Parts: sequence; structure tokens; C-alpha cells
Amino acid sequence: MLSKREILILGAILFLIINFAVLYSEESEQGNLCFYLPKTNKPWKLSFNTGLSLTKLPTHIVEEEIDVSPLVFANAKLGLPWNVTAGIYFATNYISNIGTISLMYHINSGDFYLAAGCNGSMWFGHLEMESIRLKSYGVLIKPAFSAGYDFGDITLSSTFEVQYGFMKTFSDDALLGNFKQPRSGYTLKVYVEQPLWNENWVVLGVGLNYSTFYYQSWLTYSAVKNFLLYPEFIFGFTL
Repeated sequence: MLSKREILILGAILFLIINFAVLYSEESEQGNLCFYLPKTNKPWKLSFNTGLSLTKLPTHIVEEEIDVSPLVFANAKLGLPWNVTAGIYFATNYISNIGTISLMYHINSGDFYLAAGCNGSMWFGHLEMESIRLKSYGVLIKPAFSAGYDFGDITLSSTFEVQYGFMKTFSDDALLGNFKQPRSGYTLKVYVEQPLWNENWVVLGVGLNYSTFYYQSWLTYSAVKNFLLYPEFIFGFTL
């Protein structure tokens, strides 16, 4: 369970992210602000998305009392020439932290949209208690394919990723574990977006992460090396 201090830190981070995005959006060009629909932005147009995700950790590796991992996240994507977008993503719950950069190429056909590209992530985890000091880090490479449809006031999108990654875990300076696997997981996510107020959009998403290693469970990785399912629920705003 997160401590009160960690909950306050997460709340403060989310508050700052939302305020920054609101200030930026007030100066931005008006229009359809759906974020996950694989529709290319106009060149050099920047979009922001922020919110909360909850991941259900399998009871094979954690106790039922601590089987949910929350994250606050911030997303940004920048339109580039030639139907390309670049993205940056950051998420944290203090114990686990991840940063991702992405590059996607888009194909638009009426209200139907496709995109393909790759995400590269670096993550870091740490836990310090009186009797233990653990830290872990790793890299994830995730080729991705996305498809979506714009129904007007609502959009439906899905993304599929294949995960390649490695990690190392240390206690103080002693190496406890070293993981490297060419294909360590698969992810399917579905997003529904619709306008909430003015030009601000709300996002609801569900993800299925099927992998031998999921970075939010780095503290328990040494116990299980089988493919397990990590359901994820996402709620956010595009501002």
C-alpha cells in the first residue's frame, strides 16, 4: 500500500500536470482534441493528456491487500511533417517510474485511422525501508500498431504492442536479478474518447497486458517467470 506521503506526492504531481495543460490549452488552437485516436496532428501542433491508471497485479505474485498499482501519468504528442507524430509519456507512483518516447506514422481514410511505429521506454523502481534498500531499472522496446474510428462526438481506438525488454535489480550495490528476453509480453488497449466540456475531452481505457514481466511488479519478479495477465484501467483528460 502507498503511504500518506506517497499519496500526497502523487496528488501534487497530478495537480501540477493538469494546471500546466489547462494553461497551455487556453492558448492552443481549438478543434477535435481526441488524443488516442491515431489521427496525425497538424505539423508542430502539441496535444496534452493526463490522468490515472490502475493495474491489477496477479495474486500469484502479490497479496490481495496490495494487488492494485496506481499511476499518475502525463502524455504529449507533437505533429510532424509527412503524417508522423512524436510522443512523450511519463508515469509514476513514486515506487515505479517510467518514461517513454514514441514515433508513429499515420494513414487516414475518411473517419478511419491507422498508425504504426515504435515506443522506447526506460523505467526505474526503488524501495527504501529500515532493513532493505532495493532499486531496479530496465529498458522496453515496443513495436506498436493502432487503429481507430471517429464517430463524431465519440471516438474508439485500439493499440497492440509487442514488448522486448531487460531489467536489473539491486540490493544496495549487490546484483539480485538480471532479466533479458527478446519477446517478453503483449499489450492490447482500447480507448473511448468524447468531449466533456468546451474543447476538453475525457478518456476511458481498458488494457490487457500479457507478459512474463511487467515493470510495476518489479519487486516480485524473481518469484514468477510465466506469462501472466495484468488488466489495466485508464481514466484521463485531454486538455
